[in-house]
Amino acid sequence: MRKGWRNSALARDIACGVGIAAAGVLLRLAVSNFVGPRTPFMTFYPAAMLAALFGGLGAGLAATVLLGLVAYFWVLPQLSPFILDAAAWMAMGLFLGSGVVLSVTAEAARRVRRRTAAAEAEAARAEERCSLNATISRLAAIVESSDDAIVGLAPDGIITSWNEGARTLYGYEAAEVVGSHASMLCGGACEQDVTAILGDVRPGRPVRNYETRRRHKNGAVIDVSMTLSAIPTDDGGVAGVSAVVRDITARRRMEAALRESEERFRLLVESAPDAIFVLSNGRFAYVNAALLRLCGAAAAADILGRSALDFVAADCRAQMRELMGRLREEDRAVPAVELRGLRLDGGIIDVEASAVPLAYGGEPGALVYVRDISERKRLETLREDMERISRHDLKTPLNAVINLPLLLMEDHNLNPEQVTRLRMIHDAGLRMLEQIDRSLTLHRIETGGYILEPRPVDLTALVLQVAGDLDALTAALGVRLLVETWPRPVVASGDALLCRTMLGNLMKNAVEASPRGGEVLVGLKAVGGRAVVFVRNAGVVPREQRAEFFAKHPGSAKPGGAGLGTYSARLSAEAQHGDIGLESAEMEGTTITVRLPLWPQSASPTA
Repeated sequence: MRKGWRNSALARDIACGVGIAAAGVLLRLAVSNFVGPRTPFMTFYPAAMLAALFGGLGAGLAATVLLGLVAYFWVLPQLSPFILDAAAWMAMGLFLGSGVVLSVTAEAARRVRRRTAAAEAEAARAEERCSLNATISRLAAIVESSDDAIVGLAPDGIITSWNEGARTLYGYEAAEVVGSHASMLCGGACEQDVTAILGDVRPGRPVRNYETRRRHKNGAVIDVSMTLSAIPTDDGGVAGVSAVVRDITARRRMEAALRESEERFRLLVESAPDAIFVLSNGRFAYVNAALLRLCGAAAAADILGRSALDFVAADCRAQMRELMGRLREEDRAVPAVELRGLRLDGGIIDVEASAVPLAYGGEPGALVYVRDISERKRLETLREDMERISRHDLKTPLNAVINLPLLLMEDHNLNPEQVTRLRMIHDAGLRMLEQIDRSLTLHRIETGGYILEPRPVDLTALVLQVAGDLDALTAALGVRLLVETWPRPVVASGDALLCRTMLGNLMKNAVEASPRGGEVLVGLKAVGGRAVVFVRNAGVVPREQRAEFFAKHPGSAKPGGAGLGTYSARLSAEAQHGDIGLESAEMEGTTITVRLPLWPQSASPTA
């Protein structure tokens, strides 16, 4: 084949030389009238040169020979037929020699160009091979270092390649599996499955995220997700299949655990005695059976999609809006609050509701717990009534406890110790009577039955009196109680019993909350027509307890306490048309400030 190609090239070169020689002869004929016999080779030299340059050795020699024959028979002057003179032979020899030299030189240059082009082409191919090898090496390194198993398969399912990820996933070395059918990875029980999957793979149409089970070398079952892609041939067929396999066993376990957890949560919620529901954008998205019973609904469809405010009594809707606003803004659990709920039949029920933030369907929402406290409210009312009656009934026998010691002290036969003890009994009775009156007054305030009859109350004297009563407590706890008075007495408009109860609770709590060696400061002043009393210590109220500090039974109540001290202080201040506030910070400590109206005669226009 190579010899035939060479013969064809030689014939092409000779034909090129003949053609160029013919062109030179024709050109010589065209200009024969303008040039004489003295320039016989004027067009033959260029023709021989061009033939050598374009056709190489064969074309140059062919053109030189043909042009020499034409010159011999036609152009050169002859002395007689076929006889030339010496000058003609010399010209002929020079032409033929020049043609041979040009042909050889042109062929040499042509071969140099060919070798140079061949060398450049070989260098380009070598560079391309190096680049291709580097790319193949990088791809091989990527495949080998991949955490996923990457397995090469023949169209019939025979394993042809096996990376490190596959060894880690299945436990087999490459030598153990290459050349075997892929069904060995499932104990031989999935040969038809493998064949069917491979049959679905086409160039440009991979099988993605096919989830199935395979078996580890040690026999353990593995959940895997496979993506199979065809390796195409030049004619569009399938030369093989690349399988990328990922272990999803842990994900499957998590999904199973999540389903189990969701089912357990659903059962707990459905069987819970309290009403539980989910709000999304203020509307019911999920309700449990207890809520249906609480609202008097026959089915969930009666409630789902409706606004939560539809099931809250009109006088509690502002409180409900505030609750949901706090939940959105603070993004944390909201403590339980008491509300009045509205049933579908129009009935009113007392409930206690608490909520925590919950994303539902990609939207912000809330998980709400509601407890029916109607029975508890009834029992509390009954208990309060009984306590009020009991406190009222206690006042009759208490009169004897208060007055009998006074009668006995009139007897001159008593010694000083006996008189002291009788006075202690009398004072204890007075304190008990004061506590009963205070309790009854607070109950009237809570129930809205209290009517204030303002009287002038010397707060300065009350503060000093309470401070004296706390001398024993401050000495026992090692706390200093300081009173900072106003230049003149601060006289408030209010009720002396309420003021004494309020100041006693606040000052006693401040002393008990101070560390040993600490200091409690009580100050009084008159500002802007208000009597102001503040109690300050070094303690700090936790941020999460400040909002409910003055609530009934707050979470901030001290151990052993009922949590009513600050609550009764708030009731006392508000009942006297005043207010109470809290400020607490790490560096400044805690300050409780009470503001009451000043008694008109003591108010200073410039205060």
